[in-house]
Amino acid sequence: MDMNRLLGHVTLNEIKSSIAKFASKKEDEIMKFQEFASAIRELHIQKLGNDYTPNQIADSYAKTANELSKINYLSFGKVDQHFIESMTNLYHAIMYMIILSTLKKTNDVQLVQNAERDFKPLIKKHWDRFTHLTSEFV
Repeated sequence: MDMNRLLGHVTLNEIKSSIAKFASKKEDEIMKFQEFASAIRELHIQKLGNDYTPNQIADSYAKTANELSKINYLSFGKVDQHFIESMTNLYHAIMYMIILSTLKKTNDVQLVQNAERDFKPLIKKHWDRFTHLTSEFV
């Protein structure tokens, strides 16, 4: 697997390096979404430079999530498969959180309730899969 593969603005290696300190928790420690989301955010900001907008960061996340989803990892070894699938789940969880946060800014109560009903289970699914797979490849 090419760890220097460019996924938008970031590489697989850069993603792995950014989350490594949070992914190597002891078994009794809980992985926290905010820690991983912040590490990914800092990576994307670093790659975008000082003149970035929130939309550019979200676009960068989306591009990376899309590129991760395109990787055919079935021919990779199990550890690499779990890494790619894990990162895909992390980015999808982040994207759903961004969408939900954006919808909350509309102050449309019905829209927000529907979005929470629809997105929270997806965020949980992707996060649970991320934490499960990450514990296997770390």
